[in-house]
Amino acid sequence: MSALPADLHFLHPGPITRRTGGTLYDRRMIDMLRAAGRSVVLHELDGEFPLCGAATEAAAARLLAALPDGAQAVADGLALPAFRPSLAAHAERLQFTALVHHPLADETGLAAADRRRLFDAERDALRHAGAVVVPSAAMRRRLGDFGVAAGRVVVVPPGTDPAARAAGGGSDRTALLCVASVTPRKGHLTLLAALERCRDLDWHLTCAGPTELDPVCWDQVRATIGAHGLGDRVSFPGTRTGRDLDALYDRADLFVLATAYE
Repeated sequence: MSALPADLHFLHPGPITRRTGGTLYDRRMIDMLRAAGRSVVLHELDGEFPLCGAATEAAAARLLAALPDGAQAVADGLALPAFRPSLAAHAERLQFTALVHHPLADETGLAAADRRRLFDAERDALRHAGAVVVPSAAMRRRLGDFGVAAGRVVVVPPGTDPAARAAGGGSDRTALLCVASVTPRKGHLTLLAALERCRDLDWHLTCAGPTELDPVCWDQVRATIGAHGLGDRVSFPGTRTGRDLDALYDRADLFVLATAYE
């Protein structure tokens, strides 16, 4: 059996410190690879993703060109469109793996032209991946629509960390908790519409997560709260991590998430 390359190069779109499910998954994978003795070199690619322009594509091309022959490279799926124009030229000399959390073309709220553009970019990039890592068997089946044979796909399910049983809100008011970025796919508008129909019940909703990723969606959420008169029943504490997030979970009676695609 041939030895693995000395370094594994992880190609990530932008800062890996962002608090999203995808970046947490990537960071945990890198940590576990390093714990297992692999040397992982992290490359944080500058640019806009996934609808990237020429400057981002050029930066991606330079990154691929700088990798040594035979290098093992793992690219987060959000960056695949950036690598599409240059990947074919390097596919034979690199061991290229794609990590697809979910197809970019499946994102909620895309215009038809952008959906087609992303589908084509992902399909073309995935042709040059020797292997594809996904978080679920359902995602492995979905990639069949992109021409990816099931035998090329490795399922690596996300795990969970042990946690104590939540104490709950401790009052007659039901404490609801949603932890998600305020973006269309996470379904905050759907959740608010459902809770508006339950306004005769005593509940309070805490939505933890970044609100700045999609300003249009954030404006829609705030407008919906105002229109339904729910301002005193819904709070947005922003991104919470570590003990602060643990405390929110501990004080919750119910976790709620109306995501359209997860």
